[in-house]
This record gives sequence, structure tokens and C-alpha cells, in this order.
Amino acid sequence: MKTYTEFHGGIEVKNIGKRLREICKREKMFKIMTGYGSSSGVSLSKNSAIKSLSKMKKEGIIKGFFPGEVKNILLDEKSIYYEDKLIFSNLVKNDNDYGNDGIIFVSSSMIVSILSIFASHGYSPSFCSFISVPSIRRL
Repeated sequence: MKTYTEFHGGIEVKNIGKRLREICKREKMFKIMTGYGSSSGVSLSKNSAIKSLSKMKKEGIIKGFFPGEVKNILLDEKSIYYEDKLIFSNLVKNDNDYGNDGIIFVSSSMIVSILSIFASHGYSPSFCSFISVPSIRRL
């Protein structure tokens, strides 16, 4: 999974939403490094990215997102990350950045969502790689 590091000081906060939309046109699942605000306690880039991603999810541009730290948090149904963690955590559970406060995972593809559901039921990633779009449409 590709990691975009420019969100950690390499891009102005006002341009984060625009850049995320550009990436979503090319990537099915990716992660962004925003930092977590270690020096000030607040990461403006992370807050801006979460705000933009929330809007993009409502617009249907992405299917889901969650910050890496949700790995260590017990979420309930009221959490904005609850459903996305259930759907996508199986795809990122072995990622070294899962649990990192300065990372946000993003999925812009329904195919990724469906493959994640298969993985959560015990199917191996190699099995999931043989599933084609036409076969998923028959489900």
C-alpha cells in the first residue's frame, strides 16, 4: 500500500483536500502520513485531512478511512470510525503503521471493501486476488 508523506509538512494545510481528491482518482487504497502533533499537541494537517476525508466519504468519493491509532481504541457504534475499522482493519492488520497516530488509512474502492469482508471470514489474500469484478457483481 502506497504511503503519501507530503501531508507531513510538505503541503499547505489549505491544499490538503484538493491533493486527497487527486490521489483518490488513482489509488484504491492508500495511507497518508500527517504526523500527530508531537510538538504542539495538535496536528493541523491531520485535522484538515480528517475533515476533508469526512466530506469526501459523504460525497461518495471514498468508501472509508480511519487513523492508525484506532487499532488501540475500543470503538462503539457511535464512533465515526467504527464501521470503517470493522470493514478495513483486516486489510491493514499486518501493516507496520497500523497503530501509528500519524497515519490515516483511506479506501476509495468498493472492491477493496468486498475483499476485506472476504478476508474477515478467513479467506486468504491469495484467494481474494482471484476474485474478479464480474464475479463480485454476481454476489
